[in-house]
Amino acid sequence: MRMLMMVMIALAGMGAGPAGSAKVAAAPKQAARSGRDTVVVKMVDKGPSSFAFEPAHVTVHPGDVLEFVQTAATPHDVAFTKVPSGVNLGARKVGPFLTQPKQTYDLAIDDAFKPGHYDFVCLPHMALGMKGTLDVVAGASTHINR
Repeated sequence: MRMLMMVMIALAGMGAGPAGSAKVAAAPKQAARSGRDTVVVKMVDKGPSSFAFEPAHVTVHPGDVLEFVQTAATPHDVAFTKVPSGVNLGARKVGPFLTQPKQTYDLAIDDAFKPGHYDFVCLPHMALGMKGTLDVVAGASTHINR
């Protein structure tokens, strides 16, 4: 069973697609399109059964990059559970499992992300409250992260 879980985690980390990519090692932040930002969300272990996204609420603009950073050894992922009407994220609806500290998952906020409110969770830790919200707002970049 443990071997099956390790294989599933390894496979989940392969091929996140062109607009969402996983990096195995820590890497310098990639610059988003001109005038846009990279917004960092840490995936943290707060205790043996307490996990969180920090910050849990982020606001981004088209062209920004949302960078999820693994900070511990407990595997985490990002799965969108609510998106605005008419939005289809395709393969980016569920990101890869990040299994090592400093591993990252970069998600480009491109044309697939229409302005609106998005809810996301870590699938293995959803029941433990590991969830967050993303607001995509058109216009100038003035981030509001809580």
